[in-house]
Amino acid sequence: MIFWVELKDKECAHCHSLQVIQRGKKIRQLKTVPIGGKPVLINLHLRRLECQNCHHLAMESYHQIADPKKHYTRKLAALIITLSHCMTTKDIADLMNMHWNTIWQIISGHLTRYIPSARDLRKLKWIGIDEISYGKNHRYLTLVVDHVTGRIVHVARNSNEDSLYRFFKRLRKLKAPIEVITGDMWRPYLSVIRTFYPECHVVYDKFHIIANLNRSLDELRRTEYHTHNKKTGKVIKGIRFLLLKRPEKLNERAREKLDLLFAVNQKLALGYQLKEMLYQLWQYHSADDATTFLNKWCHMAAASAIAPFRKFAKSLIRNKDAVLNYFRFNFTNARLEGINNKIKTLQKHTYGMRNPNHLFLRIYSIHLKKYALIG
Repeated sequence: MIFWVELKDKECAHCHSLQVIQRGKKIRQLKTVPIGGKPVLINLHLRRLECQNCHHLAMESYHQIADPKKHYTRKLAALIITLSHCMTTKDIADLMNMHWNTIWQIISGHLTRYIPSARDLRKLKWIGIDEISYGKNHRYLTLVVDHVTGRIVHVARNSNEDSLYRFFKRLRKLKAPIEVITGDMWRPYLSVIRTFYPECHVVYDKFHIIANLNRSLDELRRTEYHTHNKKTGKVIKGIRFLLLKRPEKLNERAREKLDLLFAVNQKLALGYQLKEMLYQLWQYHSADDATTFLNKWCHMAAASAIAPFRKFAKSLIRNKDAVLNYFRFNFTNARLEGINNKIKTLQKHTYGMRNPNHLFLRIYSIHLKKYALIG
């Protein structure tokens, strides 16, 4: 379907005077919103007008319909942006009968508005740092979230010092008043934080502390499996997820398996008890009580003959202030973990994306999205 459109009045684009003389014309074709599944084209008759007042010579403006040098209307661009919330770029390109690159240019032009500006970064006070895997071969993204707004303010490849260095250097230059930073016990991140913000308070997240503790218990399980005879090894085999689960989530059969395991292996029984005991740390409301408990737990773990737990206890003692800062500021990375789940859903939605930078642009606006199953 083709519409031929011509402006009713001849008006100077510079001074809006009606005292103009036409000096030629040309036809500009634009694609607009389809009707009934049929593509719709608009043929604009654009006249070259010379103003008698300001002597300005130019083509008629069509900014109210489309942006300069674009072959599609603003209405079509708005429709494509709306569809991008629930459809892939390829699906939109097939539906609109347009090239994939054109669709992405429209979407990316919209998404760039959500990249944090210097004005946004100057307001940052409480932030969280975490990494998430993407793609194959153990590739990671480093994410920084604003705890106040829940907005992603930085995305970078890898999970090393370089992924944070430029961002924190910019924050320092902008004089952002960073007070609290939550994260895991990853040393490269801590090194960058102490370089640019040595006075800020670091809070180690409960989720990552428990994850490191579970890795220590799993390391003990593997060691015990390879150092014992076949009879004991059969009891240890296939017990990994039962050891990592909380007792209240185990059924009767699972409890019987653990009781049999603890009867033949005292180290795993002690390791399991230490793991469950550490959960009590976050039940305290006083920092002094939490400090007393943490010192007691680290002393018990260090006194045990379990090498992974002794190593883990040393790391807790070394980073005790960051662990106990939770009781002063009550910050966790729970908001960022929720965003990570959204990003995993987004990765499925963007399967086959040709450029990782496209994923980064979508992540900056992910705090506005809500994903739900259809049905």
